[in-house]
Amino acid sequence: MVLSLQAVTLRRALLELHRAIIAEERAGYERRAGQVNAAAFLRVLIELSPDVAYAHGVVKQALRYATSAWQEPSRSPALPAS
Repeated sequence: MVLSLQAVTLRRALLELHRAIIAEERAGYERRAGQVNAAAFLRVLIELSPDVAYAHGVVKQALRYATSAWQEPSRSPALPAS
């Protein structure tokens, strides 16, 4: 499977965005609820705690786009409509 340079670059950027969103949400969550370990914060994310629910949609779209580039190498994935 060969990806275009643009697809690889976009995928990397989206994964970095995902990491940044998660890191920022974890920092905010820990300011409000106290320090938690990685497993506890993962549980917060998975259970869609109201504290981080808005980030779930953004992260989900970024990951969907990033993974679709790997699954459909012959097509450039389309960005979702706003």
